[in-house]
Amino acid sequence: MKSIQRPAFLVLLLLTAAGVGYLAGDARSEDDKTKAKGGAPFVQVASGKAKLKEGAKAITVTLGKDIAGTGKISITDWFGAKAVSGQVNVENKTDRKLHTAVSLILFDKDGNALGCASQGMDADPKEKTTWGGFVIKMPNAQLAKVRSYSYIWYEDDRPIGQR
Repeated sequence: MKSIQRPAFLVLLLLTAAGVGYLAGDARSEDDKTKAKGGAPFVQVASGKAKLKEGAKAITVTLGKDIAGTGKISITDWFGAKAVSGQVNVENKTDRKLHTAVSLILFDKDGNALGCASQGMDADPKEKTTWGGFVIKMPNAQLAKVRSYSYIWYEDDRPIGQR
């Protein structure tokens, strides 16, 4: 099986997160577009080096615009096995409901994807929560190969895929 490398993988995730309808063009009438709330979706890619070690301090990443996110990447014990945790603390700083999705991808030194996790939510006004579902299980040999990460963050005033 051929591995997926960083540029192709990130483009694939962005296409998925943004919704094909939005990327293919907006078929709504001009009247509908004028009545729509908010502007364009906010998309952020936050990448960096990540040589993970058990017991080491978590890598902290700031994410988001109207929804503030703080990602923390670390090695954790997951039911007796080692895994990567990419927990994200989320806060909707606005007085309106917003929709968000985030993906975490781990890469080896050559940019090959080793593992990924995604999660999305509808955030009520001023809502604060923690996404704990970012657990990426992999064999210890693969875990030792992790050298970088990318979080892909998407937020919008409409549900994802409805643009």
